[in-house]
Amino acid sequence: MEHDIEKYKELVQLLHKTDYVKRNDAKHYSLKEIAFLIQKLDPNGEVIRRHKEIQSGVSIRRAMIVILEETLIECQRNNYNGLEFSKIAKKAKIRFHIRNRSHENRKTLEDVHPIHPCINPNFNEHSKRQYSKALGILTSYYYLYHLSTQTKNSLSAKQIKVEECRF
Repeated sequence: MEHDIEKYKELVQLLHKTDYVKRNDAKHYSLKEIAFLIQKLDPNGEVIRRHKEIQSGVSIRRAMIVILEETLIECQRNNYNGLEFSKIAKKAKIRFHIRNRSHENRKTLEDVHPIHPCINPNFNEHSKRQYSKALGILTSYYYLYHLSTQTKNSLSAKQIKVEECRF
């Protein structure tokens, strides 16, 4: 299934560029063949719907979560010391097309993507549910957000922790 998703990801990206997609054996897939493959891999149209949703814009929170997680992994950090909210928000706006730019409810990086959500006193049940939902979308559709495997795995682990501490 993982191989199918990667193949699907390539096909969706190439669909926007041309009417034909080259196969490894130098033949071409027609749009009908691609449409058939997409229907086979995604019969309910969920991935296509999410892809269109992401193309139209993502939430500022999800975008910032991606940037923060990649920064934490890249710098091998376990805190946000030295990181500025405005710079992370700017990076998110550059990398993603942001649908809602409002982040009035979240004033710190810890509000957006808490390091320890289970012990954060400002993180109530509703906040944990919203955070878990955001992580779930990112990990389920990681290929549409262009997440590395390491980032995806890290976000998946955090989502599991949040789900466990909710109950």
